[in-house]
Amino acid sequence: MGKLGDSILENERFRFETPWMLAAHERFSAQLDSLAVFLHFWGGTWVMAGLLLLLIAWAWTTLGRRAALFTLLGPGSAVATGSVLKFTFDRPRPELWPRLVQEHSASFPSGHATMSAALATWLVLLLWPTRWRWPAVVIGVLYAGAMGFSRILLGVHYPTDVLAGWLTGLAIVLGVFRLLRQPLWRREAAQR
Repeated sequence: MGKLGDSILENERFRFETPWMLAAHERFSAQLDSLAVFLHFWGGTWVMAGLLLLLIAWAWTTLGRRAALFTLLGPGSAVATGSVLKFTFDRPRPELWPRLVQEHSASFPSGHATMSAALATWLVLLLWPTRWRWPAVVIGVLYAGAMGFSRILLGVHYPTDVLAGWLTGLAIVLGVFRLLRQPLWRREAAQR
């Protein structure tokens, strides 16, 4: 992530990005535009803020106070960190074709990719000690992958924006999980 950030700060361009984005847009946009717009809406700031509040309440009542704290600090910190990074790097968004959706913040890193990776990592970590670990991994990877690809397909992010978002979400949630160190689940909840 450091090398990527240095390149963005120095306004370096990654030669593969524009041709790759144009090829993806030409090949997939007709079939996937409606899905990309759907993911854009459901991955937006207000929807994700409401979802995060619901997940905190669910974690508190189902798994206990530590799981609720992990939910708040994990995905919540990932979004806050992504916002600070956007302000720091202030990368303009791509202008390759007329967009179906409008975005007004900076491009790097992708907030949608950050949140999707944070939620996917959060889900996997919470469900890891259960029999649902592998379905959580599959669902998390598919969700984060679809969200990231939709950002490129809509033309609102470069691939490196999405990669940086995924890495940010993953790293922050793993870091918070590591800092908490103690089990996140109530003993009685884990035995259900």
